[in-house]
Amino acid sequence: MTCLLPLDLFRKSLAYNPFHFWQLTNALVPITDTCNSLVFKYAWQNVGAIGREEIQYAIETSEERLIDYLGYSPVPHFISESLPYPRYPQNDIWSNSRQGSDGRNVSIQLKEGYVNQIGSEKLTYIGDASVTITDTDNDGIDDFFTATIATTETDAAKLAIYFTDTDRFHDEPVGDDWRIQPVVISISGGTATIKGNSWLLVLPILYEGMSDLGLDPNDPDNFVSSVSVYIRENDTQNQATLVWETLPCGDLSLCGEHTSVSTSVGIRNANQGIVYIEDCFTTCSPLCRQPDKVIINYSAGIPLVNQKIKQTWCEIVSRLAMAEIPKQLCSCDEANRHLYYWQFDLARTGGANDEIYSLVSREDLNNPFGTRRGQIYAWKEVRNLRRLTGLSL
Repeated sequence: MTCLLPLDLFRKSLAYNPFHFWQLTNALVPITDTCNSLVFKYAWQNVGAIGREEIQYAIETSEERLIDYLGYSPVPHFISESLPYPRYPQNDIWSNSRQGSDGRNVSIQLKEGYVNQIGSEKLTYIGDASVTITDTDNDGIDDFFTATIATTETDAAKLAIYFTDTDRFHDEPVGDDWRIQPVVISISGGTATIKGNSWLLVLPILYEGMSDLGLDPNDPDNFVSSVSVYIRENDTQNQATLVWETLPCGDLSLCGEHTSVSTSVGIRNANQGIVYIEDCFTTCSPLCRQPDKVIINYSAGIPLVNQKIKQTWCEIVSRLAMAEIPKQLCSCDEANRHLYYWQFDLARTGGANDEIYSLVSREDLNNPFGTRRGQIYAWKEVRNLRRLTGLSL
């Protein structure tokens, strides 16, 4: 799972200098502390400190814990879920479906609620857009980028930008790991305009080396010259697949040796994550047995507002992630003060200057996330937002 909260939104919640967080510095954005407060990509590049990759792991862990507890995601994402096919008596619902009765639609409970669409993620390449980096507030630092590209798409929410294939490395395909966000995209007169902060466009390869020096934010060679623009939408042609782990029929001459059949899915209750599928009898022999499992593709999660994650959820994920981070960002206490606040374990009892757990209720300390301040904060925010599921007859 790729973290759903953009890393720069976490950085903003942490109140960390954006240039230093993205390994950028010069005389106009100097390192003023007596220690190195640049955040590197990997922990091994700055011994004793955490890296951005490890921060991403903490965000992913936090999101997974929230999804497991809530039963839905705070951020929309695409999911491919494999579920056992519902077992029904052979002469009851299954036999009715062979006869074309209402039993044909089989209900299934998905892992996640707030289902938005059925289908898989589809990326359609539009083209590469040249980037212009400028100083928008006249402070001498190039901090903003703009890119434009012609498009027939009219819904700006469907557009997404990625590092180009020449700027990605290890021959990795385009995907969420290479998506550039957050950005603001608008469409007018057949032209898409993309705007964002320059620190998001550092050439990825420059993060891979071993150096204690920062990158100059005013050096254009440190940034990509273009970005790839895609339409990111739902592919309704790839909704679900019925799967047999062994041959589906006793008489192979009737049913053949296929082990899977595509099928369609409908949403029965979006918030509860209940969908229905059609059985195999529309495409397979009446002598076939029930499938063993079904793979359903869908997108789900709390909808974005004006292409942005709701601020409340941003804070919940960020502070829970801060509590999941095991170390400091750098060796400076001052630069880590905000992070340390949410990392502090409220169950601690020792030390004259420590907070004591008696100020925290037993219920809060026994929450499913943990006893650090960020974990307790997240618990208090979401404990009454859980999606409860059950069986109905």
